Amino acid sequence: MHQPVAEPTVSVRAQVGYLDEFASKPEIYLCQPPRGVEAENCSTDLRWVDIEDVRSRDRMPTLEHDGFMFMRDGLPDIDFRDPEQVKARYYPVIAQLALQATGGQSAFVFDHLVRQRDPGMNLHRFGERGVDVKVGALGRVHNDYSEDSGRRRLALVMDSLGLDQRPRRYCIVNLWRSIGGVIEDSPLAFCAAQSVSTQDLVAAKLHYGHRTGEIYLLRFNPGHRWYHLDAMDTHDVAVFKQFDSRVSGVSRFVPHSAFDLPQAKSAKSRRRSVEARVLVVME
Repeated sequence: MHQPVAEPTVSVRAQVGYLDEFASKPEIYLCQPPRGVEAENCSTDLRWVDIEDVRSRDRMPTLEHDGFMFMRDGLPDIDFRDPEQVKARYYPVIAQLALQATGGQSAFVFDHLVRQRDPGMNLHRFGERGVDVKVGALGRVHNDYSEDSGRRRLALVMDSLGLDQRPRRYCIVNLWRSIGGVIEDSPLAFCAAQSVSTQDLVAAKLHYGHRTGEIYLLRFNPGHRWYHLDAMDTHDVAVFKQFDSRVSGVSRFVPHSAFDLPQAKSAKSRRRSVEARVLVVME
């Protein structure tokens, strides 16, 4: 008896920006650096990678195993240029989606960011600004939190809410979606958590002027497995893990990066997206 032949997966080959292999303590200024100091003390290692379209797979990715997943949900009628309107009307929607995705007990949305792709901006440089674009798409492979900053974020969120009791376990997820129709130029790619080694992760300081944060940049590893969801529209929501206080048995970090599709230059529309970070109390 003949076994059915599996449909081939579909992938696109694109460039993403890794950290150069010689950088040990990267620092990046998203504000005016001190006199005589470079805005970045590290260089980008551009690599061509195969990014698989999850729509062509038999199994969709899961938050537990892969560290990312996709949901469908209607986009509320919100002016995303108005931060207060986003906080009042979008944050409650995102909190519920985060609970649905993680199975957590409670969820606290603590920030959001609207991005827009400008083809005149360098996709692989942090803090790149265009004439009419405040924050552009970012094609540098990174994770929003490091081990240290992920743990510091708990205190910041709990203190802002006036809560004294600290949870036994929590995680931080990012919920990302298009707010400008179908993405035709620069979607977001996700590196499956199971393919990332802790030795690939390098803590990097980000200087914002009023504060300093810490993220993970990634060194290239040929074992990294990259995925994206083709033709994401405003009803598609990507949920991906950025930190988990549990150190074993769960996905903890999902590096990600924007990338340009082969047809990006001729795209009729430019990607506009919103991302929201959520601290979820698990137990």
